[in-house]
Amino acid sequence: MVLPGLEQVRRFLLSTKSGERWVIQKYISSPLLLGGRFWHESPMRKFDIRMFALAQIVDGVHFRGYIYKEGYIRTSSFEYDIDDLSDRDVHLTNDAVQQDCHEYGKYEQGNKISSKDFATYLQNYRKVDFYKVIYPKMREAIKNTLDAIWLRL
Repeated sequence: MVLPGLEQVRRFLLSTKSGERWVIQKYISSPLLLGGRFWHESPMRKFDIRMFALAQIVDGVHFRGYIYKEGYIRTSSFEYDIDDLSDRDVHLTNDAVQQDCHEYGKYEQGNKISSKDFATYLQNYRKVDFYKVIYPKMREAIKNTLDAIWLRL
């Protein structure tokens, strides 16, 4: 769900049941988009990057974290439009939302792209090396998250 302002968020939270939990974050109104002439001539669409990490506690003492380098990208089926926040198909890229869209799979099979193909897209479209610029920042964010988990145990 995407709400247009703080007042709408406040009203929503006041209407929820006691004990319900929600994650609230500021919406990125000007995100990096996928599409255009470098990607299947598709409209400019939202995407997210899905990475996998594993936290392991060994012998109840040692903590280890692992990251799987090859994640994948999940895409929206529809052109990004900041002026219509009510259309969740435009703004949410998770499978539970996208798989029921009539445009699902139109540009990518299962609305998914490999990390390798995304890296090629970024190199061609933005002149950015995914594995030198973006991946290390993602790795650091995952490391910080795993460190925070370990500190709470």
